[in-house]
Amino acid sequence: ISRLTRQNLITLLRRDLRAAGKTLKFTAVNLQLRNQGDRHRIDGSVDLPDALGRRLQVAADLRGDLFDSKTWLGRVFARGSAVRLGDWWGDRPRFGIASVEGMLDFRAWSTWDDGVLLVEGDVHARSLRIMPQTASPPATNGAAQPPLQLAMDKVEGGFRWQRRAAGWLSDIDNFAVAH
Repeated sequence: ISRLTRQNLITLLRRDLRAAGKTLKFTAVNLQLRNQGDRHRIDGSVDLPDALGRRLQVAADLRGDLFDSKTWLGRVFARGSAVRLGDWWGDRPRFGIASVEGMLDFRAWSTWDDGVLLVEGDVHARSLRIMPQTASPPATNGAAQPPLQLAMDKVEGGFRWQRRAAGWLSDIDNFAVAH
């Protein structure tokens, strides 16, 4: 398998049963998994279908049960290039948000010890549109109002989220928004 993945010969097809059987094609799938006892090293990348963006990469060096994240001890890195947020968000509202559109580049590092302990990185979003899960504003003078949305041309900055004994701590650094 390692020889095949290095030559970009693996293509994955994913059929989404929630989206009426929509099939997504992932190309240039590269995945390397090295295990030695309870130590697991993972390196991977994939070219995304156009609907999802350009590329995702991941690297991890962990100890513990690979299939139980609560046992992990180690670090994980992820990078996304030109990730299209719309299809990732899907059509299920969550956190009071109905939909999200836009393009995202990100880098994130996480530290794991009995579950996720720390996540930090940076994001660069373009043409960001966030639609809340609410009804359209009431009509005025008989004219329907467009749905509410938060629209930003650019959002960028660094972030850090850390688990604490009594909750969590979040920090946003060099945050910039352009409209």
